[in-house]
Amino acid sequence: VALFWVSGFGSSERLAQSFAHGLTSSGVNVEMHDLNAVDSFEITECLARSTVLSICTPPLESNAANAVANIFAGASPKHHKFVVLDSCGEGQQPVALLVNKLAEQGIEEAARPMTVEGKVTMQVLQGFEETGLKLGKSLTQKDKATAAKKTDKDLSKALGRIGSSLYVVTATKLGFRHAMVASWLT
Repeated sequence: VALFWVSGFGSSERLAQSFAHGLTSSGVNVEMHDLNAVDSFEITECLARSTVLSICTPPLESNAANAVANIFAGASPKHHKFVVLDSCGEGQQPVALLVNKLAEQGIEEAARPMTVEGKVTMQVLQGFEETGLKLGKSLTQKDKATAAKKTDKDLSKALGRIGSSLYVVTATKLGFRHAMVASWLT
């Protein structure tokens, strides 16, 4: 997951950190970038490594807004999903505007946009963290399902042919893997 936030603007950093904490708690790798400091090459490289783009709303007409435009240019409907996070800063781009621009490109939402009404409280921070945790769990469940589908079909067939009184015993010792077929007599 790539998480783009804006330093020194509203509560972008605090909210992004809460969201990232939820993601990492579920075992998802998060790559955080400050929109005020990231260049177009870093954005291109990050987009190549990430499937989910989390973007905190930048201020209007700023370097951060230009960086978001680079993200939009490099995002692909086949490879990316997105979530937009409110930065709670005065003069920020509206959350709905960013959502609409990404949706017009055919990019799917990974989670609903996170908006804040009023001040940032502990409950708001917890909500951002819980949303990150929920998103992280959905991403890791897909990875587990994909891994389960990739099991060796020949091994599955072989194990299915073993009689009910035969068992496969496996062990690993000093980096060596061993297996044997055993039967139990009663």
